[in-house]
Amino acid sequence: MPPDDAPATDELRRHLERMRVLYEASRAFAEEVGDPGRLLKTIARACSQLVGDFSSITMIRDDGWLQQTAIDHPDPALQADYLRLMNETGAVRPGEGVMGRVLQNGTPLLLSEVDPEEIAKRAPEAFRAFSRRLNVCSFVGVPMRARGRVIGGISMARSRPGLSYTEADVSYLQDLADRAALAYENARLCAGLERRVAEGTAQLVRANQELATANAELEAFSYSVAHDLRTPLRGIDGFSQALVEDCGDALGEVGQSHLRRIREGAQRMDGLINDLLGLSRISRGELRRQRVDVTAVGRAVLARLADAHPERKVEVVVEPGLEANADPRLVEIALTNLLGNAWKFTRGQQRARIELGARADEGRAGFFVRDNGAGFDMRYASKLFGAFQRLHSPRAFEGTGIGLATVQRIVQRHGGSIRAEATVDRGATFSFTLGA
Repeated sequence: MPPDDAPATDELRRHLERMRVLYEASRAFAEEVGDPGRLLKTIARACSQLVGDFSSITMIRDDGWLQQTAIDHPDPALQADYLRLMNETGAVRPGEGVMGRVLQNGTPLLLSEVDPEEIAKRAPEAFRAFSRRLNVCSFVGVPMRARGRVIGGISMARSRPGLSYTEADVSYLQDLADRAALAYENARLCAGLERRVAEGTAQLVRANQELATANAELEAFSYSVAHDLRTPLRGIDGFSQALVEDCGDALGEVGQSHLRRIREGAQRMDGLINDLLGLSRISRGELRRQRVDVTAVGRAVLARLADAHPERKVEVVVEPGLEANADPRLVEIALTNLLGNAWKFTRGQQRARIELGARADEGRAGFFVRDNGAGFDMRYASKLFGAFQRLHSPRAFEGTGIGLATVQRIVQRHGGSIRAEATVDRGATFSFTLGA
């Protein structure tokens, strides 16, 4: 190669070496992305080693004041003294000192050769004495820019006369500063995200603890209902029956009628308590998913209904091959309520028909129970799944109004949904899914 090309070759080598160093520095910055404070120390150390000698990082706080956050110096004792000074001094006003003006203007500053006393006079008052100890002979400061704004700056100082910073050093340091700024912003975002996740987790733990407490209180309430309330009800029912049997003749028809109503009321309340306890048990306990033969469960429920009401002639259609990945016990309770309702509300039909089948519901596999019974007015459908909500008179159809609330609770526990469609005197269809 001709001798004239030697300077170009040297320049290319220097350029490639700087590219390699910038790449390595970027990797080092990325490894500290989880801790913004530690990242700043890594940046200061990298700048000191790559550009030399003394490096200092100044960041702009949220309130606009300037805070020196990290330094690096080859002399450990001097570095320790400077760190103590940083911690004691705190923030300085915007625009104060040499770096204050660099950050204010957003442009690099190069002082190739400078009188140490002159640079000390430019420093913030709290740092002037220490600046004299540094004996700064050459200085460069560059802004740290990220996403279109200045977030801080890096200053470099050399204390050896004759070894001055150059424009090439400024360009090199600016590349480092921009990479460092982006890494710092990413670190802050990650730290903020981790903090929010930690706060969210803590809130979730508190919510779970509160839920556990509420469940414990519900358990205590259920125990109270099961034992403290049902015992006097059974006493009312039992003594009313004994009064009818022992003193019925003396009471007469009016007295016996009153006692029958007392017994009916006590038995109805006992039924409500049973249903409430059943609803609370649905909300507790572990969900045990497994393959469920829905066809077999539906046929068994309908067979029990037919045995209990041999006087009824009901056409039942159960689609074969129905399956679900669900809790078998809860599926049986849901079908017992849905098919029981269909059996009850078709009581007035000469040709009653009940159907259990499969249908797609919003792209998910689902099931339906359809009947041609009394139906209901869709204007009141929003009340259908509430506890004790009834759309028919108790005189026309018995019940406590808990069944559909129980079904909805079962479906929701499986991650599914349920809806109803009906026409008065033309039947109803209940469609539901049981999650994935």
